Amino acid sequence: MRFKKLAVFFMIGVLVVGCLSGCKDKDENASKESKKNNVSSSSIVFKVGKEKCSVSEAKVLLLNYQNQYRDVYGVDLWSATGADNTELVTYIKDLTVSQLAEIYLMSHIGTDQDMELTEEEMAHVEAAAAAYYSSLNQEEKDYTGATEKDIKSLYEHYAMARKVYATLTQGVNQEVSDDAARVMSVMQIYNEDEAKVRNAYNQLKKGNDFAKTAKTYGSLTSIHSTINRADTPDDIEETVFGLSNKEYTEVLPLGEGYVIYYCVNNMEEELTLENKDVVLKQRMEDAVNKTYSTYAASTDSKLYTDKWSKVSMEPNEAMVTISFFDVFEEHCGEDY
Repeated sequence: MRFKKLAVFFMIGVLVVGCLSGCKDKDENASKESKKNNVSSSSIVFKVGKEKCSVSEAKVLLLNYQNQYRDVYGVDLWSATGADNTELVTYIKDLTVSQLAEIYLMSHIGTDQDMELTEEEMAHVEAAAAAYYSSLNQEEKDYTGATEKDIKSLYEHYAMARKVYATLTQGVNQEVSDDAARVMSVMQIYNEDEAKVRNAYNQLKKGNDFAKTAKTYGSLTSIHSTINRADTPDDIEETVFGLSNKEYTEVLPLGEGYVIYYCVNNMEEELTLENKDVVLKQRMEDAVNKTYSTYAASTDSKLYTDKWSKVSMEPNEAMVTISFFDVFEEHCGEDY
């Protein structure tokens, strides 16, 4: 299974950044732990368990995202001022630390469970680090302050995170049936007033047209929609997805109101095919989530907010790198 490079790496229900407790840079424990791990305490942006991310490592990913998002929604990162610039910069910095925190927590899980990268995997990581570092120009190296060793550390954590993800999802059924992913086209009569929906049902039993009845008794602006199993409450799912074309349900509870569904097409083939990817992704997330969320809740994690707030994004047209994940895929993608 390939990983999306620009979206969230794992997105399994818990963002680690939300669990990072902010603290000032005057952290005695951080200083002691850093010395043990041969990392300068002044260089740490955050730690997850015993895994530590340095400023240089964070700036490598920040630069990558900075260049990918330098012109987002019509906002030019370099020319924007005021609220637009501040909002975009904040978004990119939050995205960077969030993604890094996910990677480092997954890596921590692997270490805690005595997992190791094989010699072959490490050789691929080293090759990727050498290739990416050599692709950086001098302005990019000066901005990040990163060495090839820093790139290797990032790729090593990412490789371990990928390995943990693959291990936790190895038993997931990759085949998604048409029925499991089925998307239906329906019309619906919805109203918070139960009496109106029951009156509508009585009219339907008399043979009245569904669409006209919906306009009379329903409160929705549009009565047409598509639905899938994930969007449908458990207590009515089987009833709704048991409909054949041109059949309708009885009055069903839905949210704050009541609904009657009419089946226009009980399987939209193209939408069903597209939804298979969504269903599989959810299965993978569910397989990882229990372990991930347990570690996220119990692992000592800290974000050194003073240090991270001082990390700036510098407008420099010479800094163009966006290939951090592409290089990893080229050298390590077949390992997982």
